[in-house]
Amino acid sequence: MNQSVEQDNPFRPGTGALPPVLAGREQAKRELTHLLTRLTRQKRGADSPALLIGPRGSGKTALIAWFENHARDLGVDTVRLSPNFVQTIEELAEILSQGILSRLSRAERLEITGELGVVKGGLAITQGSKRSKVLDLIEARARRKPLLLVVDEVHELDTELGCDLLNTEQIVKERAPFMLLLAGTPNSEAVLNAMHATFWDRSVALGIGLLSTEAAREAIETPLSERGVHVADSDSWASISEQVQGFPYFVQLMGSALWRAALDRRRSTIGRDVVEQAIIDISSRKMRYYNSRRRELSGLGLLNPAVVVAHEFSRTSTLSESELHKCLSKALVQNEVVQAISQFTAQGYVWMPPEQPGTYVPGIPSLMKYILMK
Repeated sequence: MNQSVEQDNPFRPGTGALPPVLAGREQAKRELTHLLTRLTRQKRGADSPALLIGPRGSGKTALIAWFENHARDLGVDTVRLSPNFVQTIEELAEILSQGILSRLSRAERLEITGELGVVKGGLAITQGSKRSKVLDLIEARARRKPLLLVVDEVHELDTELGCDLLNTEQIVKERAPFMLLLAGTPNSEAVLNAMHATFWDRSVALGIGLLSTEAAREAIETPLSERGVHVADSDSWASISEQVQGFPYFVQLMGSALWRAALDRRRSTIGRDVVEQAIIDISSRKMRYYNSRRRELSGLGLLNPAVVVAHEFSRTSTLSESELHKCLSKALVQNEVVQAISQFTAQGYVWMPPEQPGTYVPGIPSLMKYILMK
């Protein structure tokens, strides 16, 4: 191994950071880039907001990081919001005002802030002016530079704030180069539906789920080979694939473990012994992940229904809505089935990818195997 990069583990599992190779997301990249084209080339708002949907650990935040970098390279101003830190429209206005009010003329500042003016670099906003001031801030910022506003974990977004933001997007995109990107767990569509915002359901919805076997291999193989480390044979790759099963978090976890195991043995070729050591190294983190998900299901009173669903998916890769209803009817009374499906979706235990309407798939197939074993 090259001594200068021995300590440079390229994999960062569980951080939400952009992985060394963002494999298997070509379609999502194309869709997002197409929306961005109107901002950068036509100086107009995106046709519609974009929504990334997928279970936890599927790589949504990593894709966001890629898109933000891509947008910045094209000269787009980017702002990312998290509901954990932005719960009110006043907090949203404060974030949007950073770096923009100081660049406006006095007349422009007064137009946005009204008689209240600027307070400590931000805004003081009255109840009646909330929506209009946020709209004016987004428009002012987008007019000076195309603006991408990202809301991660949108399933946690305050309903009133979310409604205001979605309705604002519809107005601003007609006046300035502005794009809204939302990302969240599979129940995000239900959360957004509850906001009763105009036209949001016409957004571009992209499912971010499991990677193909080929994409998972690329995500591990390319960073290793670029650093002079290679997997020896097809049997080793088969063992690796069985462990990760296309789940992006496990892909990064395994890549990191393979790097460390090869480094410990001073190997530039990864054979069966290195793979076996990597499997041992990641087993505790995988079990911790599985146990955490199992406790969540148990806390919701859904452990027995989860076993029934897992058993059904052990015989098939997909279930229609009616098939899932019928399956759950074996463990629940009829009026509990709909709520159970909603809760399973929120947890990412099962979900319906936007590209497969009417079809449910497992969030993490190996989690279902674990549920069955327990």
